[in-house]
Amino acid sequence: MLPPKMLTRVGSILGVAAVTLAYAGSRMRADHESASPLPGDARAAAPVKPRGPSGSAPAAARPRSPADDPAATSLRAVAVAGAPLPPEIAERWETPTGIPISSFYGSMDAGQLAVASPSDPQAARWTTVGRPHDRAEWKIDQGLAADTVGRGIGEICMRGDLVQGRYWGEESGPYSPDGWAHMGDLGFVDESGFLHVVGRVKDIIIRGGSNINPYEVESMLRLHPEVIDACIVGRPHPELGEVPVAFVVARSDITKEIVDRLMQEQGLAHYKWPVTVHRVEELPLSGPGKVNRKALQEHALTL
Repeated sequence: MLPPKMLTRVGSILGVAAVTLAYAGSRMRADHESASPLPGDARAAAPVKPRGPSGSAPAAARPRSPADDPAATSLRAVAVAGAPLPPEIAERWETPTGIPISSFYGSMDAGQLAVASPSDPQAARWTTVGRPHDRAEWKIDQGLAADTVGRGIGEICMRGDLVQGRYWGEESGPYSPDGWAHMGDLGFVDESGFLHVVGRVKDIIIRGGSNINPYEVESMLRLHPEVIDACIVGRPHPELGEVPVAFVVARSDITKEIVDRLMQEQGLAHYKWPVTVHRVEELPLSGPGKVNRKALQEHALTL
């Protein structure tokens, strides 16, 4: 059994390998540090470039077409993982560049469950992580996290040979007593067999007994032409339990009035609207390159 740090590296390699196979064995080169979408040097010459959605937002805000950068002509695709890919970010990238973007899904200790294929329809690549493969069993756990709007949203679970039996130096592993590895992600499988990842169980905001999926609100915020990226977190409230607070990266000032008008135009239920809106220069990221929601939750307490 490998140590945790080694498992993290192996998990990353396996994820990249899965995408490599999906793209018929193309070689890959990761660019986790730079936010530049298509740097004009040899590092950009890899046919497939994996990155996280958090790193894709700045890139998508200023995409360059292959015609603008000769080194980009060999780039065949961009693959992201680590968090749900917002379809508005995918559109901002793929429409001007013509380079397809897609997601793959799994975890370090449970392995890869789904990989989008370059032959998948554009709408599926922008909104799903592909179809689950046949090397693992999976289910959508209709427990406390399940929705009530008919899409069958619940917690994604998997089991099989890909899931490690135990952690280094411990007797237990990712399996729960029910025999499944609970991924902690909310999702559903549509009628075509594509897996949609719509959020994290722990990120759900409960306002007065009603669940708010922050990813849904964030996607609507990104529809505003001045918004580059956004994050919604819960802030404690003495009567409602929690209320949603918005942190927005924008090209110009974004006020609460502007956000309220956008929410109303999009038909979002009023209880999901952010109670306050704060413009920031950038969203804080954690080690894996994901938005650090805990840091924003702590910051929200001081506002």
